Amino acid sequence: MTQTTKTILLSILCSVAVTLLLAQWLGWGGAARNPVASEKTNSVVAESSSLIGGVTGLERVQQTKTLRCGYIVLPPEFNKDPNTGKFAGFSYDATEEAARRLGWKVDWKEEVNFATMSEGFKTNRYDALCFSLYRYSPMAAIFDYSIPLFYTGTYIYARANDSRFDNNIAAINNENITIATIDGEMSQFIARDDFSKAKVYSMPQGTDLTQMMLAVETGKADITFNNTAAAQPYILANPGKIHNVAPNSPIRLFSHGFAFKKGDAALVSTMNTVFEEMINDGTIDKILTAHEKIPGTFLRPAKPYQASKMQNN
Repeated sequence: MTQTTKTILLSILCSVAVTLLLAQWLGWGGAARNPVASEKTNSVVAESSSLIGGVTGLERVQQTKTLRCGYIVLPPEFNKDPNTGKFAGFSYDATEEAARRLGWKVDWKEEVNFATMSEGFKTNRYDALCFSLYRYSPMAAIFDYSIPLFYTGTYIYARANDSRFDNNIAAINNENITIATIDGEMSQFIARDDFSKAKVYSMPQGTDLTQMMLAVETGKADITFNNTAAAQPYILANPGKIHNVAPNSPIRLFSHGFAFKKGDAALVSTMNTVFEEMINDGTIDKILTAHEKIPGTFLRPAKPYQASKMQNN
């Protein structure tokens, strides 16, 4: 190799070296070679990820001015006319009024049932379950609930001529007793937790609650558990068939509230503020009264000053 050739090669190698140094310094070879550039790039990626998948429920609703609702058809809390598809009921009216006060509209996105109601949160199909659910402890790990909008009692019902359980509910926990339940509904859980020795006459999820009363009346079961909103209209329509075995002692007392995706605290807080306002100004009471076929079915929350007055007396 001649001296001239060596000089040319050396010049080329030096040029390549300088180019590589400049590339590393200026970031021409990609952010991975430059810690500062890499940090900036990762920050942009993280920010983009947050904007796409990390938007909170409240941020999404505020951006679109639309609250997407899942709902359960269960009169009188939520009705759907089979012919027109028109909605009505306590939960419908309360949702529409709360949204109106916040400057939102409501998109009634999806009808669900008790077994499937959490699925829409997993895939972000709706922002809230706009239905007055039991605020039930096992579900508290899955949902965040609103404040209580009203309360109901769940009572024990038997045939009118069957006095075995009158003021003696311990008699239910017997292998010769059959309890009418609906899969995924509170009746199933009460039977399981309180009366495990009894047999169960189980009906599929989504069955109308009055079918449990009918099962008792027709002898398919000896006993059932039902809330007053479903039980009282049935008893009035079928006098002398069913009776409440312990009218002064509900087997469960539940508060009812809307459900939200776990951790969506900002949206829950916003809705709670509106619901509190609606309780305090009498709106919730008026809506309940409009859908309460039998007075006393829905127990109203005490206003703070009323509770304080009771404690002082």
